[in-house]
Amino acid sequence: MISDPLALATIAASPFVGSFLGTLVIRLPAGRPFVAGRSICEACGRTLRARELMPLASWIVQRGRCAQCGSSLSWFYPGIEIAALGVALGAAVLTSGGFAFVASCGLGWLLVVQAAIDLRACSLRDGLGLSLLGLCTWLAWLTTVGGLSW
Repeated sequence: MISDPLALATIAASPFVGSFLGTLVIRLPAGRPFVAGRSICEACGRTLRARELMPLASWIVQRGRCAQCGSSLSWFYPGIEIAALGVALGAAVLTSGGFAFVASCGLGWLLVVQAAIDLRACSLRDGLGLSLLGLCTWLAWLTTVGGLSW
């Protein structure tokens, strides 16, 4: 059983992280802003309301359809939200908590973004790849020189 407060909070927040990751996957290859832009229905162009952006719950409540035009919504967003949750659950089970847990979640979420962009756009983002390289190098240094144990 997972009892670490940090792990529990991160697991609870991970579908929201997954929602942001989905935004990155859609907007980065298209060159669209991913922080400032509002989410819209891809079919009718209507700006989505806050209640329509609740990870997993809004997709289920709306039965996978746009509230305005009724067009079918892709499984992509709930899928990536579940993937982010899976990364957090896996990290909670496989690590001892604390720094190792946080690092595992961060690396796992970056890998989810890279894999999803590669599947959708057949390209890998240099910035994300360099971020992964930098984080892995830093973590390797910390665990060998810094004396951290996983």
